[in-house]
Amino acid sequence: MRYCKRIDVTRAMDQTLAAMQPGQHVSAHGDTHGVWAGQTRIGVMVVMWEGNARGRNRADYFRRLRDYAQANA
Repeated sequence: MRYCKRIDVTRAMDQTLAAMQPGQHVSAHGDTHGVWAGQTRIGVMVVMWEGNARGRNRADYFRRLRDYAQANA
């Protein structure tokens, strides 16, 4: 799947979530923005939300979230 416009993860179909690649810009209900890191085997959506990323090293934070998603895939 190619990167596309921001996807609302609360409205996305399971097939869309499974096909999304890390780094895809996402939102929750259209107003909370983040970056997709992956999905665990039980369906937990792992997202680096913009509010949580403030004041952190974004690359390291995203890498830790991505590692978590992959370890539990």
